Amino acid sequence: MVRSGIIGGLAAALMACTFSPSAVNRDGGGLELGVVDLGPVDFDGSAMDALGPDLGPDDLGGDVGLDGGVDAQPEDLGPDGGPDAGDLGVDAGPVCNPTCNDCQVCQPDGTCTRAPGGTICGAEFDCSTRVWGLDQGACHLYQGTVRGRCDSGARCRPANADSCLGRPQGVVIASCSVECLQADHPCEAGARASDVELSNLCELDRTTNTCSTTCTDAPFVSNETPRRCDPQGICVVAPEQSCGAYRCAGDRCGDDCDDAQDCLPNYSCDGDDECVP
Repeated sequence: MVRSGIIGGLAAALMACTFSPSAVNRDGGGLELGVVDLGPVDFDGSAMDALGPDLGPDDLGGDVGLDGGVDAQPEDLGPDGGPDAGDLGVDAGPVCNPTCNDCQVCQPDGTCTRAPGGTICGAEFDCSTRVWGLDQGACHLYQGTVRGRCDSGARCRPANADSCLGRPQGVVIASCSVECLQADHPCEAGARASDVELSNLCELDRTTNTCSTTCTDAPFVSNETPRRCDPQGICVVAPEQSCGAYRCAGDRCGDDCDDAQDCLPNYSCDGDDECVP
């Protein structure tokens, strides 16, 4: 009686266990009975996985439901049933209608108010397209960009060439010797870069008032020094030349004489208008 009672109790316990297809032995040798979670069935029928226990907050970023998916918690959903923008790290901010312009500020209640005067606005203006000015015979452009500014009436004053004043000195677009600069050249602050060329900035292959031949008299010698702007606008100084027996006649050596004053000491002017010993 005792033995049959034990056998009956075991049978009842086995009947009380929940049968799970997910407990199929991998070797196909039989079924293991036990209390397990039911998961989705593999299509080949070779095994059934209980996905529920395998998923957790670290896997899908939420709570796992009975079907192995993620349960959305009420506090994670927005008013429309979608994800809450706050949980996604998105700050919706105030919505202004109509949209505020560059010289207005969107307030929390959705209205647009005037931005402070001087607020940056509008498109960029490229100052590298405008002339900075001259520096030792070199015509420079500005560097960088500028933008417009809002006035006190919340209107944007777009940037222009005048807005570049005060910007740093940029690249050189044309240069020559200071002595070869033209008196009337276009390298003025704010001018268009395209208006400046070497040919209208500098005197080329000619003399100027400050790059020309000079002649110097000393007590016992007179010398002529040729100077000229070359085709690149560089003032070239040639080696000085002696005037021989003659004094300077202006900016060049004399080549005849009217009297002895046109000759060096120890020379006199003869009847042929020549300086002779």
